[in-house]
Amino acid sequence: MNKAIVNAIENGNLLEFTYHEHYRLVEPHRYGMFKSGNQILLAYQIKGTGEKSEIPGWKMFRVAEIKNLKISNSGFTGTRPGYETGKTDMELIYAELS
Repeated sequence: MNKAIVNAIENGNLLEFTYHEHYRLVEPHRYGMFKSGNQILLAYQIKGTGEKSEIPGWKMFRVAEIKNLKISNSGFTGTRPGYETGKTDMELIYAELS
């Protein structure tokens, strides 16, 4: 379990990281594990780039593939439209916005 991700969700901080060679700035909403054993971060990306360049928008990131993770001093409040607490395919949830 990645404590930095848990802390960011609990404290409403943005996360910055590199994922598949792209810079990401995200609002983390849910962090957990699928039945496959992959730890996943569900987040709303607000800045940066991506493979499909659909920004802003919802993204799921495999935590094992996140590099250069930093908790930003900037925060965010509340959840984004379309987010439902507890509605997930995750087997185990480490942290989640409510």
